[in-house]
Amino acid sequence: MTNGGLQLWQLSAKLPLSSSNDAKEQVRLRREVVRLKREMATISAQDNFAQWAKLRREHDKMLAAHDKKGPLIVQSHAHAWILDL
Repeated sequence: MTNGGLQLWQLSAKLPLSSSNDAKEQVRLRREVVRLKREMATISAQDNFAQWAKLRREHDKMLAAHDKKGPLIVQSHAHAWILDL
């Protein structure tokens, strides 16, 4: 990496980029998905269907939001690599 490339990298590392915010949001969503999945596992779908179904809807909503963030992060990382060349 050239000296100019190194300076550009250092500058970009200090900036609050949308990709870092997206990554943080994706981690938060993933934790929420795992929490809901664990909570669903403790509830009997047959005995407490209403509660289980509510958790399932919430889980599916969080999982969809998590999956939607993934391509945005990959895309922003690809742009960072192109700028570095």
